[in-house]
Amino acid sequence: MPAPIRVAHRARRAWRTGEPELRLVPKLCSPDLWSVDIGANTGVYTWHMARWSAGVAAFEPQPAHAAVLRRAFGRRVRVEEVALSDRPGTALLRVPVARHEDGRATIEAGNTLAGAAATDHVVPCRCLDSYDLPPTGLVKIDVEGHELAVLRGARALLERDRPHLIVEAEERHRPEALASLCDLLRPIGYRPHTCRDGDLVPLEADPRSGAAGNNFVFLAGASPA
Repeated sequence: MPAPIRVAHRARRAWRTGEPELRLVPKLCSPDLWSVDIGANTGVYTWHMARWSAGVAAFEPQPAHAAVLRRAFGRRVRVEEVALSDRPGTALLRVPVARHEDGRATIEAGNTLAGAAATDHVVPCRCLDSYDLPPTGLVKIDVEGHELAVLRGARALLERDRPHLIVEAEERHRPEALASLCDLLRPIGYRPHTCRDGDLVPLEADPRSGAAGNNFVFLAGASPA
């Protein structure tokens, strides 16, 4: 099956049966602004972002997945085969060898992958701020525990554009995952929300009080209509 058809099929299926935050993408995107997909994997979020944004930049360090993205989207999406962090250089990407588990690949040293067997790959690493991106309205981050470093490396873009953020944060990947994000983002005006019955609901003042789910939406202004 050609890559464009395969990715579109997977994206439509995820819309129906996947994580609820995906169905927020039309509200969180702007037709006049770009979107950024960090940890794009094989392009589920990328596909939906491309429908609702002026352009999309997709970051994916796994060569096979980056190749799928290029074949699926062509010039419609800027594909960068690189890991994002808070410093440039190289990083060790650990990819689980089990079938259909490569979405758990990570450069976060503290993420043990629950002891799963993995192959090691040295990949290039950059900061998001090192890219000259157009005005951006939405950033999605799914990097299996390395999200705090990614956001540190995106500080200038966050302060310039105040994009909406969809961020995966799990305690099993990194202790104090959500709390550390709140500590980083609160001083620049971001507030955490969770998706409940299709709506964005503000989290309690103390993110350590316990929040259901793994994906969180951070807004720097009013909730989108």
